[in-house]
Amino acid sequence: MKPRNCYAFAWANGRIRISTTLPANAMPIAKGPRQGLHALISPRAAFDDSGLRVPLVNDRMNTREAIEAITTWSEGLSRYHRDPEITLI
Repeated sequence: MKPRNCYAFAWANGRIRISTTLPANAMPIAKGPRQGLHALISPRAAFDDSGLRVPLVNDRMNTREAIEAITTWSEGLSRYHRDPEITLI
């Protein structure tokens, strides 16, 4: 049985989540098997008590700046993307 596809996405505050659904107000990063998404994202993300977060986003940014930082970080993942089951969004 093929693993169910999941979505990796970020909120404007920089928090990254991986789930089987993509919330309407979240910024999509990638989709594919959960394990593959973790392998791609976890080594390149920051980690704190709340979980994974985009390292370029900080509390002093306004929403526009945070969205630009998330977009820049997400685009940078393409350098590490090797899994044919993962689609960068």
